[in-house]
Amino acid sequence: MKLKKPLLSERLIFLWNKITWVFTVFAKIPTYAALMAVYGISWFFTMIFLIIAYRFYIKNLKEIKH
Repeated sequence: MKLKKPLLSERLIFLWNKITWVFTVFAKIPTYAALMAVYGISWFFTMIFLIIAYRFYIKNLKEIKH
């Protein structure tokens, strides 16, 4: 189950980002370009989360070995 936590968290952040985008930005700017912009932004936030999760995992792994 430990290995699935980062994946599940990443999926939840990805989904939350898209839903938030559609109900806030897309509601104010209902264009195709605004709708498609969510993909790049979602991947950016996902990348940031995965970097944080990776660093946290490596830090905990080093503490376990010592």
